[in-house]
Amino acid sequence: MEKYLEILRAFEACGGKGIIYGGCLRDIMCHVGPIKDIDIAVDCTTANAGAMGRFADEYATRKRVQQIGDYGNYPDVLLSIALETTLGFDVNFVTLSADSITKQYVAERCDFGICQIALDGGGLLTTPAFDKDFVEKRFTYVREPFDQHQLDRSLRRWERFQEKFKGWTLVVPEAPHLG
Repeated sequence: MEKYLEILRAFEACGGKGIIYGGCLRDIMCHVGPIKDIDIAVDCTTANAGAMGRFADEYATRKRVQQIGDYGNYPDVLLSIALETTLGFDVNFVTLSADSITKQYVAERCDFGICQIALDGGGLLTTPAFDKDFVEKRFTYVREPFDQHQLDRSLRRWERFQEKFKGWTLVVPEAPHLG
């Protein structure tokens, strides 16, 4: 995980503050690969906006910006910037609308329990949902409140995950009546 922290430190050296979360950490903890990218959550501040620009200027070979609506049904995502970089991994900056993000907040917003993991300079955080999924080798859909569009998106992600996570199971709790 040190190599991911080095990328986070490079972003912080540009003046930003972020939290690595989700897939890259899940994959390293589960010993599967390859790791294709690193997701870094940032809160919506002028300092982070400037730092993302400086980071892109220094390390990006290609940039793609996604507006709200392109990032699934996550109402707290304002903007996503995907960068191909010279650092060995692509980096996705996900700008959240929260005033001040924490590792707990960032981890718990993930759709599967096994994805609820976050890292910053202060260390690694896993949620109870991550811990349970990790031990039981499963992907439990935990996104609340229930949203059919988001569930469909997550199920498409599960289809891709099955290649890497052979023998793991999917658990989708019954959807509440939306009546």
